[in-house]
Amino acid sequence: MAPETIRLAVLGAVRYGKFVVIDLMDVEDMWSAVETKFKGVQTGLLDSIVTKGLLKDEKYLSLVRPSDGEEYSRNQLLSARTHEFGLVVLTGLANPNPGLLEMFYVIRVQPTDPGTSF
Repeated sequence: MAPETIRLAVLGAVRYGKFVVIDLMDVEDMWSAVETKFKGVQTGLLDSIVTKGLLKDEKYLSLVRPSDGEEYSRNQLLSARTHEFGLVVLTGLANPNPGLLEMFYVIRVQPTDPGTSF
């Protein structure tokens, strides 16, 4: 995914109080690739999303570019919406990296039919 696409996805999620969703699929070490991609946007961006530090002191404004237009101006990024911003990480792995499990609140989904996969 291109850095500009990531930047706009994060900025849009912050503006509208939505979630950034990262799908790690069933790839064992996909998290390191995600970290690299987010680093291409801004150093420390992924960590600041995970910790919600991106919302402190309007740090998300560092993602705004003049070319983004009025839609992403400081006046349009209202705290009533931005505080709802969040992150969801999905994986198809039965046993994800223990480091990831420690970073997030984990919800495991079990298929009702043993022959069914997600």
